[in-house]
Amino acid sequence: MKLLPPVTGWLERKAHEYAERAAEARAGGDLVRAETYYLRAQALKPGDSSLKSLLGQTYYELGRIEDARTQFKKALELNYNDPSALRGLPRPPIADCWP
Repeated sequence: MKLLPPVTGWLERKAHEYAERAAEARAGGDLVRAETYYLRAQALKPGDSSLKSLLGQTYYELGRIEDARTQFKKALELNYNDPSALRGLPRPPIADCWP
């Protein structure tokens, strides 16, 4: 499964490898293993919003809602247009948007 674009440097290749292993583990239902690989990938590429979103989705599936929310917020801080992070954060009811 291809998640990220082709990479050139060693750190990028290793982070990409970890992200692919995480995706495979997640697809197979091994969410704890997926978390481990996403954390490894993030350690190598801390500025990658997509890795934070994917970890957030994994945390959500594990029932770790606050951890998921934290990762989605971090992803949006890096890239405010990250579609996965935007979908991951809850929206207030529309009635709460008007006084």
